[in-house]
Amino acid sequence: MEEPDSGLIPKLHKRGLAVFADEIELALRHAGFGTERRACVGMRANSSRRYFVDLRASLGGRILLVSPKWQEARGSTEAKVPWEAMCMDHIVRTGDNVSGYIVLGGSGWTLDDYFVDGGLSRDLRLEPRTTILRERDFLARAAAGRL
Repeated sequence: MEEPDSGLIPKLHKRGLAVFADEIELALRHAGFGTERRACVGMRANSSRRYFVDLRASLGGRILLVSPKWQEARGSTEAKVPWEAMCMDHIVRTGDNVSGYIVLGGSGWTLDDYFVDGGLSRDLRLEPRTTILRERDFLARAAAGRL
């Protein structure tokens, strides 16, 4: 089978990420959360730059920060997860009633087991309220009200 035109890959990736983010937002809304897209939630650790998450959800005083990461083919999204986890963890540690979720979608991951089985969390000493999940696990938790 031929490889797709490389100029098409970024377009497909963005389309996949947009649909993925919509799906996550819908699950949060069904679980009763109010949502906000591309929300500034604080400052990055050791930086003067603001930190934005793709989705900020709130319900009854609880705040969820959600960063969907889509990777359909081998690529650089995987390399961004540790930095995203460190930035999100800083906000989770300094906030009240804040939890963070990095949600992995797509079939192009090679380090997904390391991310979701706790390897990255252990190596970076992430707060337990900063969680990395596969899409299906996040959606199941949302449907069961376990976020």
